[in-house]
Amino acid sequence: MKKQIIIISCLVFLSLACLTTSAIAEVKHPVIEMATRIDSVTATGTTPPTVEPTMTKAPERCARVIALKALHLRKAAGTSAEVIGYLKNGEVVRVLHVADADWWQVRRGDDIGFAKVDYLRDVECVK
Repeated sequence: MKKQIIIISCLVFLSLACLTTSAIAEVKHPVIEMATRIDSVTATGTTPPTVEPTMTKAPERCARVIALKALHLRKAAGTSAEVIGYLKNGEVVRVLHVADADWWQVRRGDDIGFAKVDYLRDVECVK
């Protein structure tokens, strides 16, 4: 009985090891792919085509302040958060992050904070 338990345990362990190994074999790893390319160059004497990684930059997003006079720039999203500055009516700020439906994280110069979206309108960014 004890031998049967050991044999079954070993079989279960080996089957799990095979599943893990096959799953790892399917994952492409940059170092392994580079070694494969080097081996193919050595074996055939030809250089395989290189594939350059493409990175797309997120488009900049800007907003214009449409408050009557000024808009509170807050340390965090929410009306109870500390006011760290004011954004004047007509001022254009960079939108860094949409925190939620009511608050956007914005940047004005070196100042970064949260502003109520009700007083901001999307505009085209000017360089």
